[in-house]
Amino acid sequence: MWHAPYFGWLTVHRWEQAAVAVLADPRVRAGLDAPDPVADRAALVELTRRLEPHIGDLQCAQRALLLLDDEPLLVLDRASGRAFRLRMSGIADNYQLQTLLGARLIGGGHLGGDAPSTEAVALSTDAPIDMDRLGGLPGTLECFNFSEPSGQWIWSATTPDRIPACDGVRRLVLDPPVMRHHYKAVRFLPRVPGRLELEAVLEPDEAATFFPDLEDLMSWQEASRQAANGYAPDPADPATPAGSVRTRPSMWRRFLRTVTPRSGSGG
Repeated sequence: MWHAPYFGWLTVHRWEQAAVAVLADPRVRAGLDAPDPVADRAALVELTRRLEPHIGDLQCAQRALLLLDDEPLLVLDRASGRAFRLRMSGIADNYQLQTLLGARLIGGGHLGGDAPSTEAVALSTDAPIDMDRLGGLPGTLECFNFSEPSGQWIWSATTPDRIPACDGVRRLVLDPPVMRHHYKAVRFLPRVPGRLELEAVLEPDEAATFFPDLEDLMSWQEASRQAANGYAPDPADPATPAGSVRTRPSMWRRFLRTVTPRSGSGG
């Protein structure tokens, strides 16, 4: 049976497609988080990483495995001092989260700025995506600069599980965008609908309790250096999820050529 590994190698991306199709069902994903899980989610993510040097990109499988469902999110807007409690499900990357947050917070009148278009929001939620017209998808602009409470940037090309949790709730800090970066408004996993619900706008007194612990936003130069070197979460840091999609230096160098810092934002 010498040929079995060979044909397995040839068909691995078909198996990846099948796995992603199965993981598009939230009931399957819930089985990975049950008290007696059907499989070890972190171990599966690590397996895809070990395979990638031999068979190529497995980002679809990784992001499907890292999807969060019914996940609470606390968002802190540094400039206004306002805070929001939201809940997210099925969001495959932080570009998609950018679009949906812009719709909920800017489009909802809670923060200033330019909200994403109705079409962009629909495509980031559950509207059908024409896979034959990907080049014609609408573009949109990043509304925020995402960061951890520590001040470390959370790049839009990473996944929402990259947002650190504190007391069981992921905590995301918003700053005005340092870069003017356009991107295609689309779901990385077209079969998976994305959901982001605004549950509460915190009263000023409650919101104020979260801001004293925030560190200053990391400079553009330092964030760029980390990105170019290929950011990877520190598995020794319990606040950083070890399963997050790691970035590749070549990917980040291409990304950094597409963005321009806003004037006066050198940091």
